[in-house]
Amino acid sequence: MPAWAGGKGVQRLYFCQTRPDGSAATKVNGRQIVMAIRTTREALSRIFYQRCFWLFVVLLTLIGAVSFVPASDSGRLVLNIINMFLVISTVAAVGRTTLSFVITLFLAIPAMWFQYLGLWRDDDDSLAVSWMFSAVLYSLTVGYLLRYVFQLKS
Repeated sequence: MPAWAGGKGVQRLYFCQTRPDGSAATKVNGRQIVMAIRTTREALSRIFYQRCFWLFVVLLTLIGAVSFVPASDSGRLVLNIINMFLVISTVAAVGRTTLSFVITLFLAIPAMWFQYLGLWRDDDDSLAVSWMFSAVLYSLTVGYLLRYVFQLKS
C-alpha cells in the first residue's frame, strides 16, 4: 500500500478519542494531545474577561458610528453623551478608587452641561468652558489609563 493511502511512513491519527475525565483528545502513537479547540477557547475566554477588551470594542463601534450621526447640534450632543459615557466607563474600569470615579463624574457633568448651553444658546463662551472641562477630563482619563498599563503586577 502506498504511503499516501495509509501504508508505511504515515502515522495514523485517531480523532475524537475520549479521556477518562470526559475531555476530548487526539491520539498520536499512544500519546494524548489536548485538542486545539480547547486551548483556543481558554485563550479567548481570557481575552473576553479582561476589563479593557469591551471598552476597546465600544470605542471601535463609536468610531464606526460617527459617520452616521447627523451633522447638527443634536447629533453633536448625542455623540458627546456617548463619548462621556465611554470615558466614565473607562475610568470605572481602570480606576483604583471610588474617588477617581466621583472626580470623573464631577468633570463630565459640567462638560456636558456647558456644551448643551453653548449649542442651544449659540454661546461660544459656554462651549469654551465645556472644552476646558473636557480637556481636564481627558487628561485625567489618560493618566488613569497609563497608571493601569504601567502598574506593577502583584
